[in-house]
Amino acid sequence: MRKKNKWAALLLALMMLTGCAQKAERTAPELIEPVEAKSNAAVCAAYIDDIYRNAYYSAVIKPYVEPLSFKVSGSVMSVNGYPGMMVEEGDVLIELDQVSLRERAEQLQTDLDYAQQDDKYTNTIAELDIQILQTELRQLTETETALKEKAAALQEKAAALKDSAAPPEASETPPEETETLPEASETPPETSEAPPETSETPPETSEIPPETSEIPPETSETPSEEDDSTSADEELALVEQEIAQVEEELTRVEKEIALKENEIAQKQALLRQDKEQHALDRRTQQKELNALNASLEDNVLCAPFAGRIVYGDILKPGSWVQAEDPVVFLADDSKLSIECDYIPVEAIEAADRVYAHIGEKEYELRYIPIDPDELMSLTISGAEITSTFEIIASEEELRALEAGQYAAIFLWSDYEADALVVPSGAVMYDSVERRNYVYVDENGTREKRTVEIGIGTTSRVQILEGLEEGDVVYVEN
Repeated sequence: MRKKNKWAALLLALMMLTGCAQKAERTAPELIEPVEAKSNAAVCAAYIDDIYRNAYYSAVIKPYVEPLSFKVSGSVMSVNGYPGMMVEEGDVLIELDQVSLRERAEQLQTDLDYAQQDDKYTNTIAELDIQILQTELRQLTETETALKEKAAALQEKAAALKDSAAPPEASETPPEETETLPEASETPPETSEAPPETSETPPETSEIPPETSEIPPETSETPSEEDDSTSADEELALVEQEIAQVEEELTRVEKEIALKENEIAQKQALLRQDKEQHALDRRTQQKELNALNASLEDNVLCAPFAGRIVYGDILKPGSWVQAEDPVVFLADDSKLSIECDYIPVEAIEAADRVYAHIGEKEYELRYIPIDPDELMSLTISGAEITSTFEIIASEEELRALEAGQYAAIFLWSDYEADALVVPSGAVMYDSVERRNYVYVDENGTREKRTVEIGIGTTSRVQILEGLEEGDVVYVEN
């Protein structure tokens, strides 16, 4: 038997040396009679079926687990939850020391209340100062109005005095005096002639005194007119002097009004600025107080849902915890999920169907995205990265599942319904002509036929052109 094997090996080597193995076309396998059934035999008929690429991942059922952490750093005051303990929603698990924070919050509240009262008092005083200035401004305005009225009255009086001493009345008086002068000039000749006749005619001389006695009244009227004129001029001068004083006082009052208006404007602007600054300061204080009060709430770690503590740091009173670092992991056994090795998000999004085999049933899955920052952190640290899926099923079906149970996740992609398919072993490739081909059984005769393929899997290939449903092809053993 060993000799026969030895000679067979020599014969095979000889055939290789003669170049039998260098044929461009692959040697067709031994053919057997066609079979009409769809089977993985030597021949198979092309048939219609759905085809898709299918990726498989081992997975395990896990409960929903949420890491719990504090938003602030602090010293532990009490620990009320330990691994394995069942807790209800709202139960206090860990509490940080809050004494110093409470004291700080109370002091901030006191400071805020005092500052608000002080702001109110300061604003009230400033508003009263502005009201006083506005009252003084109204008084000055009233004084200005009175001075303007007085100046107008004095102007009218001065105009009247000037009109009473107007030149036209003074120009009519001289003609009367010129008419009187000739009468006076006529008298002397009579008087000059009288002396010689004095001795002779005394009676005529005695008549002169009455004429002479009439002149003094006329002469006495001239000083009275001059006195009136002097009095009017003096009065006019006094009025003009008073007008000047009033105008001087009016100028002073107007300047004081301008200064008062400017002072009021400055006070009002300063008050607005102070109010805005006070409001800003109080908002800052209130923001700090709100943050501190929130920190007081953040100093208590409570269970967000009813569940089981699956892991927790070993903490005791006095231990220090860092903000955002998980200290407790709480599991909700009523919310199960499936976890497997990391699957690229692009593959999940491109899949036509994502489902799992658990026991004898199939369950549709929904991908639970991982936070990009967390993914980057895990990648940098070299930690294990997994993909998690939510199981879509009724409550009754979910109750039948258990944490730790094995599952298989499948991803269908490039799904084509009602495609013409053949076994993948039926399709061959000609590397010289760069084409795909199959061997078709034509009435017992083997025929090589070029085909165009579509989707291919490890077991089947989609035929786009070259075959029809029912065509029998040869399958390589």
